[in-house]
Amino acid sequence: MSEPLNALLIEDLEDDALLTLRELKRGGFDIVWERVETPEALHAALLNHPWDIILSDYNLPKFNAPLALQIVKQSDPNLPFVVISGTIGEASAVELMRQGANDYLMKGNLTRLAEVVRRELREAQIRLERQQAELELARTKERLQLAITGSGIGLWDWDIHSGNVIFNERWAEIVGYSVEELEPLNSESAMQMIHPDDLRIVILALEQHFRQEKETYECEMRMRHKLGGWVWV
Repeated sequence: MSEPLNALLIEDLEDDALLTLRELKRGGFDIVWERVETPEALHAALLNHPWDIILSDYNLPKFNAPLALQIVKQSDPNLPFVVISGTIGEASAVELMRQGANDYLMKGNLTRLAEVVRRELREAQIRLERQQAELELARTKERLQLAITGSGIGLWDWDIHSGNVIFNERWAEIVGYSVEELEPLNSESAMQMIHPDDLRIVILALEQHFRQEKETYECEMRMRHKLGGWVWV
């Protein structure tokens, strides 16, 4: 069964475009395609149709691949862009890939075309899924931050390797400080804020957590408030 493919060709020679399409069909693709050869036509094609891949010649009478690549990436940074040229040199090809092109093929040797297209479609899908996951993670973090801010919970995190203690504004307020007054805070200075009678249970709880006897670190302690008294945290 043929795979559907929406391919936009940037090519001034119709015969060369037909050769490319023939190779794609031979490779198992059922193609919806359009051929453009000017910047204006490329802009219009990108607006009017969703494309899976761009296949571009390097040099055209009124256009070139570097400019086409710039237009495509401005429209959709994730859209695969493959150069198919009979004249591109290795240095030009490397520079174009550095700018964001995904691959290049010589017009005289298109045997890898279907393979390259399939690979780029897979990688584009992976990039899209990664972007969606990162966006969802950012949204989750934002919702969590809103929930934490609304609940008035004080949070702290101890980086064991560096010894640095990271905390939010509410935690600083609990002990009477602003974030700026406490930063930078490390584990040693944080321990000095703990009531002497509570140090033993704090250290014991840490050791149990480090030995994986407890999945989470939980401990109630008194800490020195900025005004001199003690507050439970």
